Amino acid sequence: MNEPQEPTEEEVRNALLDHIWRMVDYWLEEPKMMDVREKLASLAFSILVALDGSSASIQGFLVAPRGDDEGCHREPDISGCLHDVWYSRDPRKVDTDSGDDDTGVGIPDTEPPVSP
Repeated sequence: MNEPQEPTEEEVRNALLDHIWRMVDYWLEEPKMMDVREKLASLAFSILVALDGSSASIQGFLVAPRGDDEGCHREPDISGCLHDVWYSRDPRKVDTDSGDDDTGVGIPDTEPPVSP
C-alpha cells in the first residue's frame, strides 16, 4: 500500500492560486452585492480565510515576513487569525486620532462586532 505523498511546492502554490481564482469568480458573480468595494473586501476576506487554514477547500499557510536573501524568516507567523481581524482594520471604521500602530493606520476605538 502506498503512503500519501506530501504535495510539492508547485502543487501547493498552484492549489492556492487556483483557489484564489475561484474566489475571484465567486465574488464577481455574487448577485447580492453590487458595491465594488464590498466585493473586493469580501474577496480579500476569502483569501485571508484560506491563508489562515479556515477554508474547507485548501490547507492553511504560514504567513511570515521574508528574511534576507539567505532565506525566509518564519517568525512571527501571523496566520490563523487574519480573517478574524480583517473588518476591524477597515480604515473607514478606524479612528486615526486614537492612536497609531506600525502600519500607519489608526487603532480602532471600539471592538469589532462578534459573529454569532
